[in-house]
Amino acid sequence: SVAAIVAANHLPNANLIRVGQILIIPTAGTTPTTPPPTTPPPTTPPPTTTPVRYTVQSGDTLYRIALRYGTSVAAIVAANHLPNANLIRVGQILIIPQ
Repeated sequence: SVAAIVAANHLPNANLIRVGQILIIPTAGTTPTTPPPTTPPPTTPPPTTTPVRYTVQSGDTLYRIALRYGTSVAAIVAANHLPNANLIRVGQILIIPQ
């Protein structure tokens, strides 16, 4: 139960845990005697990537572009807010999500 996890880990706030925090999960009939070690939150920010911009060429399809860049048609459609995945124009600049 939540109460058992809170008690086993001596959590001051049942609604607050950190990413990477190690928790003891008690099982029936066990009573933990020491709290788990605390792990500080990561200090390194996630890597930033510069968006790739691609200019649509004659004969391109979103499927071919997605294959070329190792992404999906759905990801390209979402990144560019395209209303129709079957309609792109020569010269159109697309953001290719990485």
